[in-house]
Amino acid sequence: MLNPCMRIMASIALAGLLSGCELVPKFVKDAQQDQASNGIQLCMSEDNKVEFSEFCKLENWLIFTLETEQQEWSQRKSKIAVLGDNPRDLLIKILLSQYQDTPYQNRLRAQNWVLKLLPKVDPDMRELLKSIVYNNSQQLLEYESAITLISRVNVRQEKTIQDLQIQLQEREDRLQKQQDQVEQLLKIESDLIEQNRGSTR
Repeated sequence: MLNPCMRIMASIALAGLLSGCELVPKFVKDAQQDQASNGIQLCMSEDNKVEFSEFCKLENWLIFTLETEQQEWSQRKSKIAVLGDNPRDLLIKILLSQYQDTPYQNRLRAQNWVLKLLPKVDPDMRELLKSIVYNNSQQLLEYESAITLISRVNVRQEKTIQDLQIQLQEREDRLQKQQDQVEQLLKIESDLIEQNRGSTR
């Protein structure tokens, strides 16, 4: 399942292909005007065109993410494991890490890959990576951290409540035991008084 940042990327790709709306980011509108017949181009320099090949077109990002959407994390993890650290492989690893079932630590690692890749890409791809991938993923990671923290606090509070309930029950048990002992002593005393009365008659 695509996470929100990948849905946004898909929406931008479609928006770039279908409209010149004011809400579409500048890099998409510029690419649309300049490269209407060739799709949205993210690579301007020859080095980037050679390095990223098909990933120079935004629609190929979308196609790639749609093709890998149904793959489980274990499958994507295996693909990531065989990829290297060249810019194109880093981009593929980043895209493979943008799904909701990607574990927290792996999504965090993908954020580091984005930071490593940013200086090596042309401005349009850099803007896409920063605004759509990095920023949205960062927000998701922060939300997940907050949820984890709240869960830990709740677990701690629940444990505290359970501990207090145990202590309260132990105190009640002690009080009940003391009350039983007092009642036993009172019964013994009552029996002794009754015996004394009987012997004096």
